[in-house]
Amino acid sequence: MRINVLQKIANAFGIKVATIYSKTRNRNIVEARWAYIFYLRKYLGCKLKEIGDELGMDHSSIIYSLKSFHNLYKLYPDFRLKVKRAGLKPGENFLQNNYLIKTNNEMIIAIDFDGTIVRGEYPAIAGLMPYAAETIRAFKNKGHYLIINTCRTGDNLLSAINYLLEHNIPFDRVNDNNPENTRKYNGSSRKIYAHVYIDDKNLGGFPGWLQAEDQIKELEESLKIDNEQ
Repeated sequence: MRINVLQKIANAFGIKVATIYSKTRNRNIVEARWAYIFYLRKYLGCKLKEIGDELGMDHSSIIYSLKSFHNLYKLYPDFRLKVKRAGLKPGENFLQNNYLIKTNNEMIIAIDFDGTIVRGEYPAIAGLMPYAAETIRAFKNKGHYLIINTCRTGDNLLSAINYLLEHNIPFDRVNDNNPENTRKYNGSSRKIYAHVYIDDKNLGGFPGWLQAEDQIKELEESLKIDNEQ
C-alpha cells in the first residue's frame, strides 16, 4: 500500500518516486516529500524517528516538514489540489490532531520579512540580513513559536514563503495566530498576537539580529523567573 501512495504522490506533484528520498531541494520534490511525511504520520501513525530513519532526516526536520505542509495546505489552493489528487485528506481541523507536534508554554515571536529577514527594495529579495537565518533557527531550536508577520500577499507572499523554505528558515504560521490562542479566545483577531515583535518598523528601528537575540534571551530569563514564582 505504501508504494501505491508514494506513486500517487509522485504523480500528483509531477516527479519520480525515487526523488522523494533524495536530498534535492526542488520545490515540487520538497512539497511531495512533505505530503509523504504527512501520510506516514497521520495515516500510518509512524513515530517521528521512524519517519526520519526512512527518509534520512532528523527529528526537527520532520516537525518542520509537517508544519510546512500545514502552512502551504492552508494558504495555497494549488497545493491543496495536488494533495487531494494524491488521495490525502487532511480535513479542516487537521492541525489539532496528534500527528502534528504541539508545544506548550513557548514564547510567540512575530517576525517581519522585508527589511528584517531579508534586504532589498520591496518586492525584490536581495538576500538575507546578517545572522537572520542562524538566529531564527536558534529561536526555533529553543521551542519558540514563530509567526511570519508580513504585509505581503498573493504571489509576493508565495515568493517570501518559498525563499524561507529554500533557505531552511523555520516558521510555524504566516499572517495567522497560534491556533491555541484562537481556540482559547474563540476567534482570531486581525492583529497577530505575540510576546514580542521583530520588525524594522519598530519604534527606534531594527537593531540587527545579534542584538535582537540578546534581547530575546533577556525576555526568556524574565519569563523563566515569572514561571518560577
